[in-house]
Amino acid sequence: KEMKGQMWYLKKHDGQLFCCADRGLGIISENGSFRFIPLNGVWKILPLKSQKDYLLACSYDRLFLLKKQMGRWDFYKWVEGFKESSKMFEEAKDGSIWFSHWIKGLFRLKIDYDEGKIISQQFLSKGNSFPYDWGNTPIPFDGKIIFSTAAGFYSFDDYEGKAQAIDSLNAMFCSKPTSAS
Repeated sequence: KEMKGQMWYLKKHDGQLFCCADRGLGIISENGSFRFIPLNGVWKILPLKSQKDYLLACSYDRLFLLKKQMGRWDFYKWVEGFKESSKMFEEAKDGSIWFSHWIKGLFRLKIDYDEGKIISQQFLSKGNSFPYDWGNTPIPFDGKIIFSTAAGFYSFDDYEGKAQAIDSLNAMFCSKPTSAS
């Protein structure tokens, strides 16, 4: 009965199905057992390549961590130092998290998972050559993170600290997105 309502995201990981919903997080094991973690809505969970014993998730309120302990995934901690909510976040090769809030913009986060806190955050915007401050969605593509924007696909050059249009990818589409004001 806890899983009534809106389902936002399903993810099969580690032999379990994680069901993100408007009332919390359901976890269904391969043997059919069901557990429910009541929260104020869960948008998404993300298995981390850099931290195998953790899952990063976001509720309607903010980021939180699940930790695998004694073979079982359980709520671990709220991530302190960042209080935005979104279903659009991905892990980069270096372990940083690209987090996109649909209105506020794009953030790059480094997290201390054991402590459950943000150790650095960077806001990226038009000042970093993104076409807009909003709507820059991180997407895993070909082993790296790229960004879907209202002006096409972009990559981020860490050395230059700037976004760059991916001309070869953008050329594959019939038309370029129209600019949105």
